[in-house]
Amino acid sequence: MKWKLIVAGVAVAVCSSCSHLGRNELRSSSPLSKQIHRALDETVIPEVDLENVSAVDALNTWSALSRTYHPQHFKFQHVVSYPVTYTQGATGTVAAGPGSAKVTVRRKNITSKRLLDEICHQSNLEWTIAGRVILVRPGPPGSDTP
Repeated sequence: MKWKLIVAGVAVAVCSSCSHLGRNELRSSSPLSKQIHRALDETVIPEVDLENVSAVDALNTWSALSRTYHPQHFKFQHVVSYPVTYTQGATGTVAAGPGSAKVTVRRKNITSKRLLDEICHQSNLEWTIAGRVILVRPGPPGSDTP
C-alpha cells in the first residue's frame, strides 16, 4: 500500500510540473512567459462561435476576443509562421499552408488559452511564447489532427 502511494505521489508531481503546457504548446524560455500565461488563463471569453473558418481567421478572432475580454485589455499579439507551398493547377498557381485548415469551435466561457489550443489542435499547429508574441507554426507531421 505504501509503495502505491509513493508512486501516485511521484506521478502527480511529474504531471503537475508540466500542467501549464497545453497539448499544442511548446515550452518557452521568454522572460514574459509567466505574464502572458497569466493573461491567457485569466481571460474568459463568454461565447465563441466559429464555423468552418480558416486557421488564420480563427487566430485573428481569438486575438480580438481575448483582448476584448481581458480585464486590462492585454494585447494578444501573435505571428503565424509556416512555409508556403505552391501548386500548379488548372486555375494557376495556388499558395497553401497550415493556415488553410478549417476550424470549428463553439464554446461558452472558454479561457483564451483553451481556445488557442482548440484552434491549433484542429489546424495541426503548435504555439510558443517568443519574446512578447505568441508564435504559431506547423505541428509535427503525422499527428492525429482530424
